[in-house]
Amino acid sequence: MEAKELNLVGKVELRIALAESDAKLESILNTYLPPLLLKLASEHVTVRNKVISICQHVNTRIRALNILLPVAALLKQYKENVNPLIRHFDLLYIQQGLPRLSVSERLELLPTLVKGIHKNFQESARHTSSLFNMLLKLLNSMTFPPRGSAEDLAFRDTLGFVEGKEDARFIASWIGKLILFSPNPSSKRLPGLTTEECNFLQLYDKKDTWLPAVAGGMNIVDTK
Repeated sequence: MEAKELNLVGKVELRIALAESDAKLESILNTYLPPLLLKLASEHVTVRNKVISICQHVNTRIRALNILLPVAALLKQYKENVNPLIRHFDLLYIQQGLPRLSVSERLELLPTLVKGIHKNFQESARHTSSLFNMLLKLLNSMTFPPRGSAEDLAFRDTLGFVEGKEDARFIASWIGKLILFSPNPSSKRLPGLTTEECNFLQLYDKKDTWLPAVAGGMNIVDTK
């Protein structure tokens, strides 16, 4: 079984290595990156290490911002798996790929992103802080329909809030905490918030989370 898994992973590695253009690499990653990451759940450490080695190579090849990553498939995979190593790498590539998508493509991810987010938090607060940060970025890209309008009700239904009330409550609660939050490098706690809540909103001490001048950074005022 170990040899068979290594052989399969090796074939993907060869395809990636032989990709002569960004377009070819993008096509290969679109097909093979999600299933490759699933091999991080292998019981064989040699297989897991081989996948990580391939990912390190991939990381050097996807620096060009024109290479799109299979964000939707990776997000779906994250939601359907509980293996922490798979989730870690899923998130890694989701975060890199998200800014490369068009606004409409990003917004199409909203239903998948919010579904089960309250359960994701119970499984890993650190991972869910990244999901919530992505959610804030997506919400910041859209224009909301008037509250109570037919469009508003349809939007809530699209997000799954009609049936997923726990997800709606979770998001509403953390948006409320965000209103109280202010990036403060000299303090780990703010009035009305616990240290853990501040850490969550700060992506656990990721210092550039709320620095809009940095790639991927957000403006706290605009976000609120």
